[in-house]
Amino acid sequence: MEPCTSSLHFMTHPLTAFREIDVVSSKAISWELSSLNPKNRVDKIRPESSWRIDGVDVDGTRFHVVPSFAVSRPPMRIDLLIPDHENHPGALRTTLQTASPMTFRGKRRLEALDFCRYLASSLQSWSESIRDFETVYWDLPFGSSIVLSQLGTTQEAQNLCIDFSLNYKVEQQLLSVAALQDLWGFDRSSWPMVLDISQLHLVRQPHDAISLVTIDGCGEGELMVFKSLTQDIRFLYHELRILLSMPPHPNIIGRPKYIVTKLCRFGAKRGVCGFILDYYPDGTLRDALWDEARAMRLPPHVQSAKTSTMMGLSTRSRLAREFASALVHIAENPSTTGGFFTGTKTANVVLDCGGGRSRREPRVVVIDFEQRTGQPTWNPPEIMHVQILELLASSSSSPSITPTSSTESTGVAAKYASLLQSYIPGWKSLYATEPVRRTTGNVSSVGYSRPWIALSPEQREAAQVFMLGKLLWCLFESVGSIDSSRNLETFAEPSWCDQEFPEFRRTPIPLREWIRSCTAGAPEWGGRFPALQKREDGRLYARDSNSCLRGPRFVDGEDQTPREEAEKTAVAWWKGQVEESTKFLEYRLRQARGIDDGVEAPAQYEAWRTRPTLKTVLRVLEDFERSLNGNS
Repeated sequence: MEPCTSSLHFMTHPLTAFREIDVVSSKAISWELSSLNPKNRVDKIRPESSWRIDGVDVDGTRFHVVPSFAVSRPPMRIDLLIPDHENHPGALRTTLQTASPMTFRGKRRLEALDFCRYLASSLQSWSESIRDFETVYWDLPFGSSIVLSQLGTTQEAQNLCIDFSLNYKVEQQLLSVAALQDLWGFDRSSWPMVLDISQLHLVRQPHDAISLVTIDGCGEGELMVFKSLTQDIRFLYHELRILLSMPPHPNIIGRPKYIVTKLCRFGAKRGVCGFILDYYPDGTLRDALWDEARAMRLPPHVQSAKTSTMMGLSTRSRLAREFASALVHIAENPSTTGGFFTGTKTANVVLDCGGGRSRREPRVVVIDFEQRTGQPTWNPPEIMHVQILELLASSSSSPSITPTSSTESTGVAAKYASLLQSYIPGWKSLYATEPVRRTTGNVSSVGYSRPWIALSPEQREAAQVFMLGKLLWCLFESVGSIDSSRNLETFAEPSWCDQEFPEFRRTPIPLREWIRSCTAGAPEWGGRFPALQKREDGRLYARDSNSCLRGPRFVDGEDQTPREEAEKTAVAWWKGQVEESTKFLEYRLRQARGIDDGVEAPAQYEAWRTRPTLKTVLRVLEDFERSLNGNS
């Protein structure tokens, strides 16, 4: 399966279990659709464009675009949306490799792609065709989009397929500073200074939630982070509430420097649209570990220079201890954080080399307190099983999943919604709008992730220990992420990495059993891995397939292409996974109701009980760090 939107959905969404496989014809492409046909050739791509592409989402259909006149102006979060890759004309898809942005990270690498140059050229031609375009642009509501509904080969045809999509929902959902203060009951004098968005100057838009900006009167060109969301504002406000109320810790992102407001179109309301955080230019732990892994693959005569900035074992042990210390701090402040952190992954740990530190001696800074459910590859089974059923129960209202049929999706959603409502009273679809909650005791501190809310405090701690164990494995193995081919960023991860959790190669022996204890219940320990595996050509194949050929092969009495084989394998795997998740939730329901049917539960259902506590793991890491430094 090549990188594309459908492949991403196929490997990450449990609705795959209910899909029918479309047989892909292996016949040669007709002349009508061939990229060699002159009518399918793209008009000249303009070498220069006043539009730039700063970033792209993991599915390759949302691009963070910035026209030149918007640089050094307020960030209005106007993105470009394009159709799913399956809806791109075949000739263009081949010629321009329209799915290629899914496999790249970094602004410079994106700009070099033919498809990104094509998009920038198309935006240039389209914007020039609109009278007084700049005025129209600045009049858009915050968080609106530019939609390219169909890719064309001529600029004239393309201009007809691009338009604005006005998003009024964001500004309607924004609350004023006074409204948030009333909801949360905080001391108003303790709040940061409030800025109007007009005081921010956009430098770069690398991520859908992160804008790099400078601020009037704040340092001389000092880069800072403007955190904002263009949908589901409740998560933005939840993070703001946590950061404003949590006691400081040296390894957790500090309080917002400023609150940012914007004058809205409805009732002259001045709503909170984001906040300002410190910027850490040294990047994430994920990227640092992938850089290390890449350097270790180089020839020896090149490797020495590249590995000179690699972290030593003592540094890794310190980083591990710092992260564990941050988790303990969060657990000890339940009134502000809910007592847990759902965002453990290497991408949510930034490295700080400031204060005279070398790149070999950074410190950990934990970021992202939206407290969403997170990615299944990092989550423990007790979260993952509920998450899978929650995705199915919400499938009929999902904006990104196209089911086999609406009737089928509705039936699937209704079945699992009923099961979830028995387990979590008042459960609602993932895509249902919820208001920002008023603080009443600790009610608002737990956030909006229902799989986490459903757990007891002890179970939440055990779930955090599981995720900590996976991060420790990444850190000591120099692997950037837990890539089990169910990761939304799978296609952007290096294709050459041949190591998967839980294989140990570099982790010190004393820590291996502790990592195994932390991750008790992980299906990988029992030999259960996802159905698909990425190979060096960047495509996904059935895990047990020995073929990387693109042509048909004879499997179980049938001719199959590698894609057909991968799809059938994924469907079968997801059927088993959905069945297992259903059994798990039914077990939890019987347990909650005190029903003893005499059937012994599988060991993995109660594996959370065998995991150590956060404080125990922290003590182990402290002892290991002292042993490296020669202290007993």
